Amino acid sequence: MNITWIIVIALIGLIAAIGAIAVLVRQRAPRVPLDPWRVAQLRERAADAEARRLHTQLGERIAEERSARDEQPQRRRPATAEALWAGGV
Repeated sequence: MNITWIIVIALIGLIAAIGAIAVLVRQRAPRVPLDPWRVAQLRERAADAEARRLHTQLGERIAEERSARDEQPQRRRPATAEALWAGGV
């Protein structure tokens, strides 16, 4: 008799889980066609941000190389094992 109740409760739980999944699947947002103008704007923004980031990095690198002649960068940055194995400090 006890096994019958376990089977009945398991079936009710299985049906409830399937029903919940079906409801969640039906409530998905509908597909909306992409707006080419907005996609182009997003790509331009991403490209501009990347260009600005690279410009900033290049400026920092140039400034570091210019000051390297004067300030001895070896003393600013401690030597690491990777730098020593690579042949430079």
